[in-house]
Formats: sequence, structure tokens, C-alpha cells
Amino acid sequence: MKVSDSIRVRAGRKAIFLLVSLSALLLGASTEALAINCVADAGGIVDGFVNYPVPPPQINIDGNCRIQNYPASNPMTSNFSFDGTLRGVLVVFDSVVFTGNMSCDASHQNKLWFVNGSTSTLNQGCQNILIPVEKISGG
Repeated sequence: MKVSDSIRVRAGRKAIFLLVSLSALLLGASTEALAINCVADAGGIVDGFVNYPVPPPQINIDGNCRIQNYPASNPMTSNFSFDGTLRGVLVVFDSVVFTGNMSCDASHQNKLWFVNGSTSTLNQGCQNILIPVEKISGG
């Protein structure tokens, strides 16, 4: 093997190593960007007209959260999950057509309130944490 061949082999290995490293870095960055925490990342409001015109694929409920402005022309398609340690969290869906998925646990006493919106995909386990309209008082 000539010296020039040896240098090409080493350069090729370095290029492959750099390419694999860069790919892993980009893949890691892109998967982190797929999920948001409602309070920590969005300040408690996920607004389809302001800060999230494209619904994020995953929204983690980490405190009281308001989801708003996702009409039928741009429905809320995200998957929702609650932080398992939280209790008594209120999630308000205001002017939202929700077609995503949600994991619910009634034992944590979390509540969902749909105002001027609808849902067609809320699983049966989440039905018992919905706040009925007749329970809302003008206070």
C-alpha cells in the first residue's frame, strides 16, 4: 500500500466519522424539538395564531395550560400527556378542534375544559375528567 492510499483511507474514515456524528447530533436536536412542555416551553399558552401555528406533535402538560386558536382549518393534532406527579391541573381548550390523542388519569384529579371547540378523538378514559358546561359559573 502506498502512502497516498493510506492517507486517503484515513481521510475517508474521518469523513465517515464526522458524517455519522453530525447525523446523530441533528437527529437528537430534531427529536427534542418535536415535544414541548406547556408551562416550561410555552409559558402556559399554546396559541395557534401566535406561537405555534403548526401544532407540535407532542405536548407535555407540566402545569395549568391553555390551548387556543386551532380551528377546523388547522386542528390541534398533538398527542398530550400529563406529568405523572401533578395533581389538579386544568387544561383549557379555547376555540380548538382537537383531533389528537391524550393520556388521562382520573385519579390525579386533572380537568379538561372545552370552550367554543370540539373533540372527536378523546378516548373513553378521558371522558370522566371533562368539566361539564353546566358546572361553570360566572362567579
